[in-house]
Amino acid sequence: SSLETKLLKDSNEKLISEFDEIFSNPNFDVVKTTASFYNQGIENGNKRLEMLQFLTKTTIRRDEKNYFENEDNVGFIVTVLFELLESVCQGERKYTNTIHCIFEQILNDFVDEFIEELYNHQKSDIYKEIAILFSSFIAFERLCLNVAKPPKKEKIKDETNSLLSDE
Repeated sequence: SSLETKLLKDSNEKLISEFDEIFSNPNFDVVKTTASFYNQGIENGNKRLEMLQFLTKTTIRRDEKNYFENEDNVGFIVTVLFELLESVCQGERKYTNTIHCIFEQILNDFVDEFIEELYNHQKSDIYKEIAILFSSFIAFERLCLNVAKPPKKEKIKDETNSLLSDE
């Protein structure tokens, strides 16, 4: 695959460098990673609170010492879904509905916009390939969970660049 040719077999340096350019370099439009940002245009918004409520129904908690992103961060959400799916596979069927709800009410609402931003970012090369894979994964999950792709919505502009909501 194209991704295989772009990733170095003995080093993550290129991947890490591209990650920094896309997600944290202030010289470019950075790709935002939280459901709250895509939902409300702010970090630490309603979608984070919703994720916290879902987490109370599970044994999963964010390791605050080692993981600094919010609970509505796309990476955290996908990791939680993976952990819950593993639990279901181990016989804990009680998490089946939680998986569906997190996917439908949190991830599904913003993931297409996130993937598009990731794919179109001017520094995206390896991550362009990751965006394609992630898009296929999301399409498969929608099929498995019987969740419709949401209609495309107007982009929310982050005028204040605030880290806190007004609430």
